[in-house]
Amino acid sequence: MLIAHFLEGSGKQIDPSVMKIMVQYNWPGNIRELDNEVKKMILMAGENEIITEEFVSPKLKSKYDSDMSDPITADQIFENVEFNGSYSLYDFLGEHERRFIIKALSEKNGIKKHAAALLNIPESTLRLKIKQYGIDLKNLDALH
Repeated sequence: MLIAHFLEGSGKQIDPSVMKIMVQYNWPGNIRELDNEVKKMILMAGENEIITEEFVSPKLKSKYDSDMSDPITADQIFENVEFNGSYSLYDFLGEHERRFIIKALSEKNGIKKHAAALLNIPESTLRLKIKQYGIDLKNLDALH
């Protein structure tokens, strides 16, 4: 909604790929940073009616590229899933939550405070999940 507001009167539209990049970005500068980015893209697009990826600032694109460097496909997520009475939705979600936590801990070298920030959860919740899933912080590389 904010992007549409900032585009008003410009006669420009945002390509869906650009919208994905913008939604993925954390926006530490909040609304002002978003407003400035949209204004830059409008200027960079010139006569083009559609704002494409070529007009996105390098910092947004590099963050998006690094986050999407190893995308997971639906086939990979569901490759070994069989519906039966012994494997529930909670088991499935728990296994993927565990993997997600291990990946964050690995990326942050086992530092719980940093991994919790990456996961956007309180450190106390991360500690609880580590205990719940029996994650061995000394063997993160072997788990990942």
